[in-house]
Amino acid sequence: LTVRLPFVVIGGGLTAIDTATESLAYYIVHIEPLLRRYEALVDEIGETAVRASWTPDEAVIATEFLAHARAIQKERENAANEGRKPQFIDLLNQWGGVTVAYRRRIIDSPSYPLPPDAITPALEEGIRFAECLVPEEVEIDAHGAATAIRFAKQRFDDAGVASTAEMVTLPARTVLVAAGTQPNTVLAREDEHNVHIDGRYFQALDEQGN
Repeated sequence: LTVRLPFVVIGGGLTAIDTATESLAYYIVHIEPLLRRYEALVDEIGETAVRASWTPDEAVIATEFLAHARAIQKERENAANEGRKPQFIDLLNQWGGVTVAYRRRIIDSPSYPLPPDAITPALEEGIRFAECLVPEEVEIDAHGAATAIRFAKQRFDDAGVASTAEMVTLPARTVLVAAGTQPNTVLAREDEHNVHIDGRYFQALDEQGN
């Protein structure tokens, strides 16, 4: 799965927290092999030949990944020289990091009443938690890729009734949905001509669309 920072995770439970922490870990193992492969190919056939087949969009993404991978590599070298563990979170946050966006308050989230070791380490790792945000629209670029997600920010009165206070936009190159323990098949009702249901799940299709 190709992912780009910043990440936004929709949800508020432990699955959302796990998704946020794992997405940052995955990003590092996603880009470092690319750098190794790229450098090996450049040594073999030259940089011009390596880049010749890339589309303009692929060139932008690859250049971004290579720069990030080199920064990760540099931090690994610095940590080894200084006898410490590599610290990647500052770099990841510079590149956008990950935000968990929840429709209610953090005290209402399924993960909040659990033992502190369920959520505190994630926050200590640099995961951001944005509360009272209801997703409204994903903004895309000319290639159809996500660039941001727009939310309605909710305000709760003393009775717990929500109203929209303002609109908020978060940068998001990757949107990960981690909401609910049951299959979320709302899309099939919203786009019934393209998405179909098989029992409780989306209908599976092979590579030929059958």
